Amino acid sequence: MSVDYQREDYKQACSMWHQVRDVIAGDLRLKEHDYNAQSLFSSCNGVSTTYWQDNYNGSKQDSYLRRVNPSDNSQDNNTRNAQYIKCAVLMNATKHTSSGMTGMMFRREPDVDFNTNLEYLINDVDGSGMQLNQQVKQTARNVIEIGRHGLFVDFPSTGRATSVNDVMNGQRAYIDQYKAEQIINWRTEKFGAVTKLVLVVLKECELIIDDDPFEPEKKEFYRVLRLIDGLYVQEIHWVDDETVDIYEPKDGRGQRMDFIPFQFVGAENNTPDIDGVTMYDISVVNIGHYRNSADVEENSFFASQATPTATGMTQQWIDDVWKGQAQMGARAVMTGPEGAAFGLLQASESNLARMLMEDKEKQMIQLGAKLIEPGQGDKTATQAEIDSADNSSILSTIASNVEDAYINCISWVNLFMNNSEDFTFELNKKFGVAQLGAQEITALVALWQSGGVSKETLLWNVKQGHRMAEDVTVEEEMARITNNETLIE
Repeated sequence: MSVDYQREDYKQACSMWHQVRDVIAGDLRLKEHDYNAQSLFSSCNGVSTTYWQDNYNGSKQDSYLRRVNPSDNSQDNNTRNAQYIKCAVLMNATKHTSSGMTGMMFRREPDVDFNTNLEYLINDVDGSGMQLNQQVKQTARNVIEIGRHGLFVDFPSTGRATSVNDVMNGQRAYIDQYKAEQIINWRTEKFGAVTKLVLVVLKECELIIDDDPFEPEKKEFYRVLRLIDGLYVQEIHWVDDETVDIYEPKDGRGQRMDFIPFQFVGAENNTPDIDGVTMYDISVVNIGHYRNSADVEENSFFASQATPTATGMTQQWIDDVWKGQAQMGARAVMTGPEGAAFGLLQASESNLARMLMEDKEKQMIQLGAKLIEPGQGDKTATQAEIDSADNSSILSTIASNVEDAYINCISWVNLFMNNSEDFTFELNKKFGVAQLGAQEITALVALWQSGGVSKETLLWNVKQGHRMAEDVTVEEEMARITNNETLIE
């Protein structure tokens, strides 16, 4: 078995991941995919193939749109199919749903309280200058979209215990992130009652500046993390020259580690097993909507144009009077032999394709793409509350998983720093609660004034309705009122 071996469950999931990625990437990505899948690039002037040359790995071979006359491989039919693809319109409910859910999770920035040794992570979490909050958002969004992501804590090779000078001189542990597609292989083993990760294989690409300083060369390699005789070893397998670089990372005490500092992040849990693809169902309906739009556009192009008709004509009249040509328009006079009649044929409007599109829009709303339609007025308060609870339960699980994953990774960073001080990292896990309006506040205050609820209950409702500062508790607000300070923002 070679280092580039891909697990079967990984290969099966790749097709679904690519579909979701393609839909979220947008209209151009879907069109590029279909031009590639149908070998139509020669029929499409001006279409960029950069994405497919650089990134397409064949995991999604079939076309998203059907091929018109699939048995006809003529240039005319290829041109027709290229135009059919070009006219399709994507209403990207999948992307809007992902953006909305990510926005809800980060409506409040993560609560971070680090000791001095960890503060560098806030502004440079991965060694390239990315801020911690930015990386956390990217991780959360990847989990929201496809249900899987990876975090890896890379320890610099010092060969001894970490000193204060090492840290001051830039010898620090960093947190790198990996998309699900890069994690091609992994394995766990049971050690007594404990299941440990014993192998992770990551596919990567590095830009090498060689002879040409303006055009770097791409060099692929595999990063292999594994336990050998119970101890952590990292290997870099270079694809081109087949060399292997090996080193044995050590913690802040200069000791070898008995675990792999790699963290899976999932939509259901953080085990190495592949979770369900969160946005796959929405993407399926979204693509169906995209197909219907292509049919609507093609039908309207072919059937909506008026076709002139002439009955009772003779070939002699056409040859002698019309001279083989018929002039049409406001300034043209159409003549014909006795009994001839002229008219226009035009297809009447067909609602079938449009109805199919509307049905799919409703399905996407039911699946969670609620951002494509304003709030529905025919819902009762109870129904809205139930819907909100359902959506937030998915988000809450993802937020908890992302939070737990980063707590583990930050703990591993602490291990390299040889630091045991506590830290705080917490994500927002309250979603779906709308801000209290003026009428609701007035009703609550009236209820309190009439003795229907206590002041504490009044303030609790104000807090839940996002009319009180996030970092202020009900008890603190009651103390503020006692001191004649402002209650509501």
